[in-house]
Amino acid sequence: MSAEAFHRNWSACYHVGNPVCLSFLSREEGFPAYDADALRESLSKLKERSAKTDPGTLGDLADMLAESGVVLQFVEAPKKFPLHGITRWTSNGNPVIQMTGRRKTDGFIIWTLYHELGHILNDGNVGMTVDYTDERLTANHDAEKLANAFAKDVLLGAEGLSPYHGLSDSASIRNAAQARGVCPGVVVNLMHRNRMLSYKWCNDLLVDMVVPFSA
Repeated sequence: MSAEAFHRNWSACYHVGNPVCLSFLSREEGFPAYDADALRESLSKLKERSAKTDPGTLGDLADMLAESGVVLQFVEAPKKFPLHGITRWTSNGNPVIQMTGRRKTDGFIIWTLYHELGHILNDGNVGMTVDYTDERLTANHDAEKLANAFAKDVLLGAEGLSPYHGLSDSASIRNAAQARGVCPGVVVNLMHRNRMLSYKWCNDLLVDMVVPFSA
């Protein structure tokens, strides 16, 4: 199935048993019961670990999320697969975040992870939410805005992007982010998206991550 066909009909792709979709949707077992309160209480520690990008970051985050019953998996997808990831729920009530790891830098992966956590805590078990690479395909724009607001609040705090206004060099952005316990790559990603910084600038702060793809 082409990427264009997948864009047009995700549901059909899944239900007819497309092997790529089914392999992407079937990889979890043996997790403790989901605890929303425990997940909320862990957000500050998750943010602290997310602020430092090293080879163990994503594995550590997966282990931390598992303590509250959240499954985090990275599934290597084919080229042009049109998703950053999905959030769904198992029959036992565990939320599952499955990410493609596309754009394998901390600014994108960390942001996407917290966006999906926003769906889990804001929306609860509503079935499946899909994070398309093309945001125009998103069905529920209100839910997406709330998930973005959640991610921004957790990762940046009440100040948001205000401390970074007027900054345009890597050293200044890195120092400002690290002083606040924020991943510099996330700041650069959001500054790019909000037209606060040219997409040509400060890409050295977007650090490639070691993505622990599921077997």
